[in-house]
Amino acid sequence: MKRETWFIFLAFTFSFQINAQPSKNEYKNNAAINLLAIPVGSSVVSFEHYFNRQSVWLGYEHHFNGIFKDEDKALNSIALEYRRYFSKTQQMANGLFAGLYSKYRAGQENSIEVSGLSHRYHAVFAGLNAGYQYHINRLVLSVFAGYGIPVFITEEGEPGSGETELNKGYSRDLRFGVTAGFAF
Repeated sequence: MKRETWFIFLAFTFSFQINAQPSKNEYKNNAAINLLAIPVGSSVVSFEHYFNRQSVWLGYEHHFNGIFKDEDKALNSIALEYRRYFSKTQQMANGLFAGLYSKYRAGQENSIEVSGLSHRYHAVFAGLNAGYQYHINRLVLSVFAGYGIPVFITEEGEPGSGETELNKGYSRDLRFGVTAGFAF
């Protein structure tokens, strides 16, 4: 799964034509990381391509197992979003935006307290996202919030039993972000 996800991400990233020397304030692409994901042990990287007050945003999330607490958990997701910007400028992705997104998430967690208790799932979400993006030369800062509902979920195993709850909240997609990135 990891290999296919990275291949899709790289193919999507390099499928857009990138100008070698864009004129001032006409950056059509940016790559960023979500700073709010780091304290919970995840990494979220994203790529955005902008055109005529709209953009296509692609993000990938990976959860690092056991960084901040003792856990046995695997989580990966990939999201594709269409954004509409409400700013007056057409040169770059700047200002207030709203978007529609779709996300695929795969997760697995094994209980540390109870041997043999595990939960595995695959989910597809559809949701709405809104936020604000600001450019300072090539530095791109963004804040956003969104919510997605499950369109499709498959699961195996026992998701909860008494005191142990595995993959708590796996059937919803609540998104918050503060991102920092680089425009090109």
